[in-house]
Amino acid sequence: LRDRLKRDTKLFDDAQAKWSAFVRSECEVRAISAQGYSDPGTMKSLFLNACVADLNAERLLHLQQIPLGCDSCLQ
Repeated sequence: LRDRLKRDTKLFDDAQAKWSAFVRSECEVRAISAQGYSDPGTMKSLFLNACVADLNAERLLHLQQIPLGCDSCLQ
């Protein structure tokens, strides 16, 4: 998507940076339950990886729906 932008690359980059920060924070919250397992370090890693994969898959679906090139779209 970014490669197809001509005008709004800064806006897109800012949104992606904020998305990455959100994913890190959100997945830390979701992985808190790993503390209840006998090997919390391993479980937290598994929970974090699963969370990141899920959220990034959702993000990809949203990005694929963004219209490009029209007057009121990303360009």
